[in-house]
Amino acid sequence: MTPADLAPHLAERIRPAGEPVAVVAGELVLYWMHHAVRAEENPALDTAIAAAGALDLPLLVYQGLGGRHAYDSDRHHTFILEGAREVAAALATRGVRHVFRLAPSSEQSSPLRGLAERAALVVTEDFPAPPFPTWTRALARRIAAPVWQVDTACVLPMRLADRPFARAFEFRRAHGEALLQRARTPWPETDATAPAFEGRLGFEPVDLEQADLPALCAACEIDHAVGPVPMTRGGTGAALDALVVVRRLGPRGIRPLAQRRRDRASPGREPDLALSPPRPSLAVSRRPGGGRPGVAGRREVSGRAADLA
Repeated sequence: MTPADLAPHLAERIRPAGEPVAVVAGELVLYWMHHAVRAEENPALDTAIAAAGALDLPLLVYQGLGGRHAYDSDRHHTFILEGAREVAAALATRGVRHVFRLAPSSEQSSPLRGLAERAALVVTEDFPAPPFPTWTRALARRIAAPVWQVDTACVLPMRLADRPFARAFEFRRAHGEALLQRARTPWPETDATAPAFEGRLGFEPVDLEQADLPALCAACEIDHAVGPVPMTRGGTGAALDALVVVRRLGPRGIRPLAQRRRDRASPGREPDLALSPPRPSLAVSRRPGGGRPGVAGRREVSGRAADLA
C-alpha cells in the first residue's frame, strides 16, 4: 500500500518521513496525534482510518505529553488536556480508540516507539516547527514501518508549493487559483470506520473522562507559576467560540483589542486571544457554525494559508 492508493484529497497531503518504505506486517495502524487535535476535518485521522480499512487492521490514536518543552506550565498542560478530553470523547462516538499518556517527569521514556514497532503503518501530522520534524525522522529511522506525515494545517498542501514565499501576496499570485479551488470545496466527509485496537499498550493511559485535570498538572514537574486562563480553554468548542469573537470584532475591532486587554480587571473585556496557545483543535478552513470559507472569505483564507505554507 502507498499513499497513491488513497483518495486524491488525502494522497496529495502525505509525504513519508525519511526514505519511502513499504507497509510491513503489524498488529495495527497507529495515528500519533500531536497538533491536529480534532475529530472533524482532520486529514491525518481520515488517512489513518482509510489505511486501517484497506489493510484490514485495527486503529489506535495515541497522544502523549511528556514535559519536554522548555516552557511547559500548568497553562500549557491544562490547555492540551482539555483538548485531549474533548477529542477522545468525539472519537469514541466514531468507534475510534484514543489513548493519552501523561508523563509527570521528562525523565520518563515515551511508549510511542514501542507502539510504533508493532504497527504496520504510522500516521502523524506534518508539522514543520521544531522539535517535531526531528522527532518524526528519528522515529522513522528506528522502526520498520513507514511513517506518513499528513499536512493538516494548510488549505493548499505545503508540498504543492514549489518554493518558499516571504510575502503572502507572492504566494497568492503563484497559487491563488489552486488555493481558492480548495477553499471553496468542503472537506469530504467520510463514514469510513476501522475497528479499534484493543491490544496491550504497555502503559496505563489517563482516564480523561474522569480525571481531575488540576491534580494531574500539579503532579507534573512543570512551571506551576503560570496558571491556566479560565476563559481560554482547549478543544474544538472553545476554538469555535474564539473564532466567533474574531468574526464579530472584524478588522476594525481587532485593532483596539490590545488596548482593551490591558485592563485586566475589566469584567466585560473580550477573551484574551493573545494569551491563547495555538488552536490545533480547529481546521484552518473552519468557519463559525461549521461553514466553509467561500468567495467572500478568500482574502482571509489566502492570507492564513500563505502564513502556513
